[in-house]
Amino acid sequence: MKNYLFIFIIGFLASCKQPIDPNSNASNAENDTLRAQLKGLSKELKEIKTLLEKEDKKPAPVNEIQEVKQTIAPTKVDQIDKKIPTEKPKEEIVKVKPQVFVDERRKEKTYYYNKSKLVSLHISAWKDDRQEFKLYDLKGDLTYEFESNFKSYSVSVEIKSFHPNGAVHQVSVHTNPGASMYMYQTEYTFSEKNEPLTKEDFTTPARLEDFMDNVSTWNKEKKQWEKK
Repeated sequence: MKNYLFIFIIGFLASCKQPIDPNSNASNAENDTLRAQLKGLSKELKEIKTLLEKEDKKPAPVNEIQEVKQTIAPTKVDQIDKKIPTEKPKEEIVKVKPQVFVDERRKEKTYYYNKSKLVSLHISAWKDDRQEFKLYDLKGDLTYEFESNFKSYSVSVEIKSFHPNGAVHQVSVHTNPGASMYMYQTEYTFSEKNEPLTKEDFTTPARLEDFMDNVSTWNKEKKQWEKK
């Protein structure tokens, strides 16, 4: 830029030089004008030179420095990333507890009278498709027993409720003869000493006569059921 500017100024000065005729007033006037122009150009030339020197001494713009840094930084980061090995995530080990199958049919159950160690009801585990239910009084004597059975026919015993003292209150027994079109259900009640009181028989499908004479009471002396 500076070279082109100097060439332009030198060419301009050269074009301004003309032969001077000392005997001509017009020539003197022109010479005075040229000298004035040369002085002005010389002053402007010095100012331009000073400005160019200041431009050379100015620091590079901030934007250019940032661009340089941005071009260099990724390369260094890439090199660092390649040198530093990345750690593999640790595998989490989860301990799984094995599931244990508990066959409720093999469990025995014992119920006691309230606030005592006296057995009220004992239910045996299933064995050969049979399960026993035994009721005891406050002296420990057996008062009554049931049996669930699943063979060619089925008998299902269900303890429905207990007395507050722990004695059995209600028992329901479902019987399915298998070959018959009827099924039977009997509802039993017991005292607070596990002594049998009543039983009521039902048939499914229901028949009218089943509701007319279907209640029996327990004869304690004979230890058998009797119709009312």
